[in-house]
Amino acid sequence: MTGYLCSSGRCASSKIGVSVMPKVLGCFIIWAIMMMSCQLYYNDNDFVKCTMKKEQQDLIQDKTSREETPAQPPNRPSNCVIPIYGVFLYETKWFADVVFNDIPEVCGCGTSFRDLEMLIDDFKDFGKQQEPPHVNIVVVMMLNEPPQPRFLEMLNDQRLKEFWKQHATLVHISDENELSESAPYYPMFKRVYRNYYAGRQDLASSVEYLKHGADPAKSTAEHVFWFPIGYSVMLLSSKSLRLPIWKRRKLFFWAGSTEGKPERGAMLASIRQDSNLMSHGEIHEYRQFQHLGSEQRLQLQPISYTRKMYEASIVPCPAGVSPDQFRISEALEVGAAIMIRKGHQHLKYLDLLDIKYIGMDNFSDSHEILNRALSNPEYRKDLEIMTQHNNDRWDEIKKLLARHFALSVCPASV
Repeated sequence: MTGYLCSSGRCASSKIGVSVMPKVLGCFIIWAIMMMSCQLYYNDNDFVKCTMKKEQQDLIQDKTSREETPAQPPNRPSNCVIPIYGVFLYETKWFADVVFNDIPEVCGCGTSFRDLEMLIDDFKDFGKQQEPPHVNIVVVMMLNEPPQPRFLEMLNDQRLKEFWKQHATLVHISDENELSESAPYYPMFKRVYRNYYAGRQDLASSVEYLKHGADPAKSTAEHVFWFPIGYSVMLLSSKSLRLPIWKRRKLFFWAGSTEGKPERGAMLASIRQDSNLMSHGEIHEYRQFQHLGSEQRLQLQPISYTRKMYEASIVPCPAGVSPDQFRISEALEVGAAIMIRKGHQHLKYLDLLDIKYIGMDNFSDSHEILNRALSNPEYRKDLEIMTQHNNDRWDEIKKLLARHFALSVCPASV
């Protein structure tokens, strides 16, 4: 008997067969079955890997150190590279898949991912013995805490101020608490992209470009642009895996921490009181925050999280530290309906971007909403229409974000 292994879309026999052709034919048949299984059920790690794009596998292995070298257009030198300095923690795949995706095509420049510490080393001598380089750079920072003194000293260096203002784009991520230390540094940069942007300025102007695809230079926003928080541990992003609501295995899925997060506690208490409802969904509760990609977390592997998200028709999104969360973007990515509490200022962007959702007054009513979806055919039809609409909007939003960001960081001559 011949065994076959599917890896990166290729199969290989593990034992000698009678002839070459039967092995090749058998390999092809098994590979086709595995691909179908992956698309219909996505219930095996190897099956998911078979459908992953090459660049997605590269990202999981070592994305932050990979350089892209696109073909150069006539007006761009062959050594054109846009350095991206940053601390890449949870949103790495989101940045690679979406935010930075169009830079090679639009700019004709490669991208080089470098640790934030290297920014200080690369620029410490400029202004003393030589001029700063005339190249655009991207700085990705988490500003939940005040930046380290060495970085502040560099930002405030008079010899470099013009460089930051003309050539540096700041990407500010993961500021759930909206600490006031962040905003004072924004004017130092050419442009700023950030998430968790509620209450800082007119949110509508910072979201406008994701509705119409406005040129960065023509936007009504001064120079700060909001973008979705994105996904954290989604290992596979594919339109082909977005099954219609009525074909999915589970009514709902939720995984997360609950300590000090009352909305989540109310949701779980509401759902768990109904044993029949619990049999149609799945919940993974953690007492404290443990990022699904961390070594400390043992309860749910990232590949399992991805599969379970694709299997769910509805993803409840009760507030944690902030009402905004990876879970919302992850649900939109897999084509599930999102369930949120109405009135959160942080989630105003959903209305501005015409993203539909199941709105509720209180998460203690979760069991009523989910039972309606379980027993009411007309309500399920409404959810199907909602998710189809959101799929189109979400795909368009990602395209507009990628193009807008690329135009922002491209050299001026592009």
